[in-house]
Amino acid sequence: MSFGQTDLFTALQSFGADTEYKVYRMTKYGDEYELDSWDEKIKFEIINNKFNKPAGLRGVYAKSGKIVVHDNLEYKVVDHYSKPAYLRERINFKETHLVVDSIVYMLWNLEEDGSSFSIKRIYLPQLNASKKEEGKKLSMKEKMAAAKNSLKGAKAEMDYLAAIKKMDHVQKIKDYIAAMKASQPPYTAQEKKEMAEIAEDWKNFNEEGQKKNAEYWASEEGQRKLKEWNKDKGNDGSNSTCTIINDLSAEQQSKHNDVRLAFSGYNLAASSLSKGQTMEVDCDDVKVYVGVYNSTEQKRFLFNTSGMCGQTIRLSQYW
Repeated sequence: MSFGQTDLFTALQSFGADTEYKVYRMTKYGDEYELDSWDEKIKFEIINNKFNKPAGLRGVYAKSGKIVVHDNLEYKVVDHYSKPAYLRERINFKETHLVVDSIVYMLWNLEEDGSSFSIKRIYLPQLNASKKEEGKKLSMKEKMAAAKNSLKGAKAEMDYLAAIKKMDHVQKIKDYIAAMKASQPPYTAQEKKEMAEIAEDWKNFNEEGQKKNAEYWASEEGQRKLKEWNKDKGNDGSNSTCTIINDLSAEQQSKHNDVRLAFSGYNLAASSLSKGQTMEVDCDDVKVYVGVYNSTEQKRFLFNTSGMCGQTIRLSQYW
């Protein structure tokens, strides 16, 4: 099955809602890829927005039910409202999902035009998996035929995986994104209206979250906590460090367990900060960024610690 210029959600819908996908980690060695399979298969669920339009993805392990691809319609967004090529995370590793020729790709650090990215995993739909009918007893002839078909299926899968290892996936993805970008239609008046309403909803939601954060830290309990964190730090400026606290909401963290920070004063060393956790950082002109990336363009600047010696810095103030 080849999807050509089919959009992300139409391609997934073509596989079927109950389809399970084998998960493979992809690593490039020379001219070929190595594929490491995972024990669990995954199932994808398409998430609709308030206007019942496909807008997000949730990935769940078929056996355990554990959510491994989180849907967040604010931070994981499609590149086009009605004909998306991909679903891309705005922050952290810019995790991206797209479908090209029956292969579901998971990428990191995708540039919006598809010019740069790294392939982390692929998900292969198990379209030919046959389910045994409950309670049906097979004759010897049927058992032999089933065994023969199973061997044929195993060989076909091995041949397919061998072909995947030799594919030029980078060029395939770049060609697909370029073709999709060229075919995406202008937005209709109704689509523009819906997009504006959704953006306003998220704006109001975030403003409400920031208001609640500010009210908490201004409250008696919040002030008591700040005093506890500042205790023994010497707010007279003699201290050479400041304290960063992750007070972000789950929505602000895009449902990740922690926030990844990078620091210019530490040769762009990285650290993860869980909700409620604190860390000390030098206050001698250290620039703090969101994300752990190799180039400055892939990070978002938050603040400079210069002049903040002895202070407790709340991430929500700069998010």
